[in-house]
Amino acid sequence: MSKTLEQVVRVKERIEAEILGKPGVTGIDVGYDPRSGTESSEPVIRVYVANKQSAPELTVENMIYLEPRDAVWNEAWHVTEGLLKEIHNEVNQKGAKFVLVVGSNPIQVHPDRAVRERFQSYVGVDNLFYPNLRLERLANREQIDFLDLAQPMQSNADEKKVFLHGFGKEIGNGHWNADGHREAAELIEQKMCSKDDSQP
Repeated sequence: MSKTLEQVVRVKERIEAEILGKPGVTGIDVGYDPRSGTESSEPVIRVYVANKQSAPELTVENMIYLEPRDAVWNEAWHVTEGLLKEIHNEVNQKGAKFVLVVGSNPIQVHPDRAVRERFQSYVGVDNLFYPNLRLERLANREQIDFLDLAQPMQSNADEKKVFLHGFGKEIGNGHWNADGHREAAELIEQKMCSKDDSQP
């Protein structure tokens, strides 16, 4: 991937939730200007709107919200789950406590339900928690202590109408902001300090 393409992808990731929240927008991706007739031109962010152009195929970063569709994604999940099982076993062998905590992506906890629903429609899913739910199933099978932050953080974002990712002009995108860290810390504290999970 060229440096220029990497820069465009980063910009696209920062603005994706905002763009998908605009009326009539059905999708967004990074590619080359089809009018140039060649892939040697500069990469661009392409926005698709209703009644003008068909929505694009899903880009790789959005495939995480779907069940695996090919051998590559099946292998990626297989490796991920295998690594988590190995880490769990090694921690147990050392007599320590292992807790699998799953964070959130910006769109999962966007405080505007309409924005999330438009993104779900674009991806073609009923909810945005496939990776979280899959890891929860793994945890249940392997008896791994588990905490999913995304679903309660979405509920809190809905209730408080607050963005938990991003800063300033990039609010709603990128890493957790102060509110996101606060929400995550409180949920982890509740998990680790609860009576059921306390160490004898």
